[in-house]
Amino acid sequence: MKEPKQNRNLDDLNPLFRAPLERWLAAAKKAGFTVLVYETFRTLERQRYLYACGRTVAPIGRILTYTLDSAHRYGMACDLVPLHSNGTANWNGYAALYKAVPPSDYGLETLSFEQPHLQLAGVNGPKQNQSVKFWAARQGVKCDVVVGSKWPPTTSKA
Repeated sequence: MKEPKQNRNLDDLNPLFRAPLERWLAAAKKAGFTVLVYETFRTLERQRYLYACGRTVAPIGRILTYTLDSAHRYGMACDLVPLHSNGTANWNGYAALYKAVPPSDYGLETLSFEQPHLQLAGVNGPKQNQSVKFWAARQGVKCDVVVGSKWPPTTSKA
């Protein structure tokens, strides 16, 4: 199975998520962190591929995702990594980053089992045990549809 391309475009995030993410990223920068957002919106094809990793796709030997109903497919999540000063990934830097700039202060949440993942708070329910599709249905948010979120929004002058 060929790996579908990953998307890093912040413009493909839903504006409900993009706005607090931008505020959080700005606060992280102000606190002295450099953060790379390395995945945003996911297609169903990519989500299926990642779900198969560690199950049926080699050579990746570990499970990468536990669901096909990811908040990424709604534009409500991203994966990120703090960077060292030399620009390399600091995979051990999440505790310091999240302590200095708590995502919850910006309406965002992490997943206890996946440090790179950041999503809009509540999309998996209050205990993170519900499918995103239930939250999305209540909010009118569609799955597998790029809404787009140019930020900051442009204003037209008539």
